[in-house]
Order: sequence, then C-alpha cells, then structure tokens
Amino acid sequence: MCPLRATASQARGREWRGWRAAVSEEVLLCPTDAKSRSWTSEYGSEIAGFKRGQETLETFMSVLVIVSESSTGGREFVAALADKLGYLCVQPEVVIERAAARGFSQKELRETLEKPPSVWQRFLHKPRIHLTMLRAALVEEIRTGNAICYGNLGLLLPRTEGLLRICLDQSQESRCASVRERLKLTPAEATSWVRERDRDARRWRRWVCGPDYDRGLCSAFSVDPESIGVQQTVDAIALIVRARTDDVGDRKQLAVLEDLALSSRVEVALALDRATAHLELGIQAESGSVRVQGRLRGVDELESVRRVVEKVEGVAELNLDEVRLSSDELAAFAALKPRTRAGNAEASFGLNPWLIWASMAVVLVLVIFYYAAVPRVSSTVSHALFRRVTGVGQTFTGIITDTKCAGSHAGMPEAASAGCVRRCVKTEPGVRFALHDGKAMYVLADQAGGDKFAGRRVAVIGTVDKETNTLTAESIRSLRMR
Repeated sequence: MCPLRATASQARGREWRGWRAAVSEEVLLCPTDAKSRSWTSEYGSEIAGFKRGQETLETFMSVLVIVSESSTGGREFVAALADKLGYLCVQPEVVIERAAARGFSQKELRETLEKPPSVWQRFLHKPRIHLTMLRAALVEEIRTGNAICYGNLGLLLPRTEGLLRICLDQSQESRCASVRERLKLTPAEATSWVRERDRDARRWRRWVCGPDYDRGLCSAFSVDPESIGVQQTVDAIALIVRARTDDVGDRKQLAVLEDLALSSRVEVALALDRATAHLELGIQAESGSVRVQGRLRGVDELESVRRVVEKVEGVAELNLDEVRLSSDELAAFAALKPRTRAGNAEASFGLNPWLIWASMAVVLVLVIFYYAAVPRVSSTVSHALFRRVTGVGQTFTGIITDTKCAGSHAGMPEAASAGCVRRCVKTEPGVRFALHDGKAMYVLADQAGGDKFAGRRVAVIGTVDKETNTLTAESIRSLRMR
C-alpha cells in the first residue's frame, strides 16, 4: 500500500513544495514499495530544509481530521503530528465534558460516541441529541483552527473545504501488537479485543454516516506510517499542510469554521427546544445565512423552527425554502402573514410518533396474550404469572395433617396430633404433609414448613394448583385451637 497518496481531484495540477502532481486517476505523492528506497533521497532535502527552518505553523488555520477504517491504533502518529505542527490534539474526554455542561450525562455521551444505540434506543431521539451536543462541543474546540481530531470525533464533522481529512492505514497485526502492549493482553485476547472494537465501529459509522458510511472515510490522501516510519510521514504531512494553507488562505479557513460553529449552535438550539427536539433537519450556514432542509408535518412546526433559529446568535438570515410541507399546508402558509402564528405551536415532548405507535402495539399484544393464551397453559404457569404481577395469594385456614390421616385428628390434643402426623409421614411411603380445612385437603409444596407446624391449626397465604392440588405457601402462621 502506498504510504502517502492523493486523488486527482485534490491534486488539480498543484505543485506542493517540489512534488509535482500530474492529473490522473490516482496521483502518488510517494513511490510504491518498489521505489520506496529512493523516496527519502528524492524528497529528503525538502524535508530537511523544513526541519532547519525557523518558520512556524502557528498562524496557519488548518484543522486536520484523522480517520481510519479501524477503531484502534494511531495514537502515536496523531501525537507526533500534533507535536510537529504545534496543533491542539482534541481529546474525546474534553469534548464529552464540554457537551455534558449542557445538563447531559457524561456516561451516556461517552456511550453514544463509542457504541451504536440498540434497536429500541433508535426509536428515541436522545442518541441523536447526544450526537448534536458532541458535534457542537467539538466544533467549539476547533473553532480557532490549529487542531487535530481523530477517531469517531472526526466522523462527526461534515466534509467541508476547511477541514483536511487524512486516512490512516494500519494493518491488523500492528494494531493487535499495540493493544497487547498497552493493555497487557495475550495475543488471542488482543486480537479478540480489536475485532470486537472494529465490529462496533462499523455499526456506529453506519448509524452516524448512513449505509454509504465508507464515504465518510474518504480523504484528501492516505498515509501508512508502517511503510516509511512515523516521523517521515509526519514531516511530509507538515509540508502539505503549509502548502495547503498558502493555497486556501487563513481567512477562508476561518470563515468555514465560523459557518460550522453557527450551524452547530442552530442544531443545539433546535435539539434543546421542546417544540423542535423531535425534528430531524439539515442545517447549513454560510456568512450568517442559515438554510434549513427537511420535512415538517405542518405550519406550526415550521413556525417553531423559525422562532428557535432566529433567536440564535449570529443568524442574519433564515432560508426555509427547502423545507417540505404538504400541499394544503403550503397553501395555508402562503396566505399567512409573517409571525401571525409564531408562539402558538404546541410543545412537543420530543417523542418519535413511531415510538407511540410501537408502545400501543406492545400493550395490545400483551393484553391479547393474557386473555387468550394464558388460560390455555397449565394452571401452575397461570398462578405463577398472577403472583408475579399481583404478589397476592388466597388465605386457607385448617390443620396441618398428613395425606393418610386427613381430618381424623379433629379433637385430638395438639401434641398427640403432631406426633401422629410426623410418624405417618416418616414411616409410611408416599404420605406427605397437607392442610385440611374441614372439607378439602391440599398437599403442601413446602414439606419443611409442614413438619414445623404439624398438628397445629394455621392460616396459610398462597395459591393452589388445581391440577395437582398442591398448595404453594407464601406465609404460614399459627392460630389458636378451637
């Protein structure tokens, strides 16, 4: 794999510090492995001159986004690149802490950034709102430029001209070795750990970037530090960043970052307002003008969006031309004067309509199951389900006897009755402790409890399985003999 390459659309015949890019399907900014030995000698003087120079990149306003097909590795490369350029390396912990300042849980924000939501969570809007808060916090961190973000943080940012994307190519073997050394794992454990993280990363990217999430990994060029070394790759990228900043210009890059910050503030405002929290809209900002894209159910929602967006600091103009409504709603909206219905929108509670319908369907299925299916299963299961739901059983009063003697102990002294009951249970095969209420006899499921209260008059709270005539006791207490 080529250590450093760029597509032709990014090259456009530029001359990047001695590297002449010819327009073709793929432009190699460094030779393939067969020619890698000559790469250092060909461009070494340029890099060495850059090292010896006293120039600094502090005035350049580039923001680098390091993306990778894997979810692990690259820390050493990112740290070396940030140190070389003097850029801020944005850490996930800092972004999470800034986003949590708006009243969100750091634990939930971290889970949103690292793991894809479950099927049930996707019915809710909370994961999407968490992403909005994380993106806004990240934009505030990189707003002044001279920053590097990597991993899942980089995929939260849109593909704009002001952000230079670099794809990091790493083999699974090198990543496993790094994880094994950092976490002190065995080779098998490290491989399993990396594969699990990569699987979660693919699912997370599919959720954030959509089915064509591979496009989110598209970059200006790719680097493979394993081929030419981390330091050589860092030096090469430093040259490209300087040349790119000269070409694009500081002011233009700052303007891109300001537009990104404004769109993030609008997204946050919409996510925090109860009337618009459930809406999934596209927001684009340019020089103070905000354009909203998406579909709304009615004029009330449209007016809610207008009310929220126009209050955001920095919004000079609002364009709602790309918001889609039904034809009837559009006709009604065209007849209204601006702001005639502003403030009349009913506040939504941020619930997805599909979640409401799904909840109603689940309740209906449970009701049908209880009345149609439960009576057909065994009474034991029915009583178990009933007890689990209510936690209340019936009360039975009678004498603890045995299945042989039954009610023949009526009128006997308690001691004599107890001795007879215990003797029959212990000596006679198949004889068990039971409760006799004067009419019916119920075999006790808890034989130890029967031995304890043998011969006594008791009150038992429990349920009876009518098929086996077994009494399952929840509590037993003694009563006075009559």
